[in-house]
Amino acid sequence: MSPWTRGTDEIDELIAADHLKRANGADVGTQALMQRAQQLINTARGLVVSDPVTAYVVAYDGAKHAGAALLAEQNLRATGKGGHVAIERALDAQFGQPFARFGALRRRRNELDYPASADDFADEQEAQQAIDRAAGVVDSAAKILEQGILTVY
Repeated sequence: MSPWTRGTDEIDELIAADHLKRANGADVGTQALMQRAQQLINTARGLVVSDPVTAYVVAYDGAKHAGAALLAEQNLRATGKGGHVAIERALDAQFGQPFARFGALRRRRNELDYPASADDFADEQEAQQAIDRAAGVVDSAAKILEQGILTVY
C-alpha cells in the first residue's frame, strides 16, 4: 500500500513544533478511541434536554476522540502543547471537508467551558446541532478507518 501523503507538510510542521508526536507500539488504541467517541455521542444525546451545555461539550469530546483515532491509526498523537488545535489542524490538512466543522465545535466548546458572561450557555437546539455535527465527524472517521487507507506516519 502506498503511504498516506495528503497533508504531510502540515503534519511535519506539527511534529517539528512538538504539537504532534509519533506514537510507538502495535496497539495505538484506534478502536478504543472510536468506541469512546461513539459512547460520548450517545451520552450527549441523553443530556440534550436536561443539560444542553454538557451535551455540547460531551458531543465535541466524541468528535475529538474520533480525530485522535485517525491520528492513532497513523501512530500519531497530539501533545500537551498542541492539544485540540493540533487535532483540528491535522484533520483539516489530511481529510478536509468531512471535518470542516470540527474547528467551530472546538471553539464553541471552549467558550462554553470558559464562559465570558453569565449568558454564555447553549440551548437545546444548539446542543442538538453540535451532536449532529459531532456524530458526522465520528461517522466520517469510521468510514476512513474502514477503508484501511491510512499508513503509519
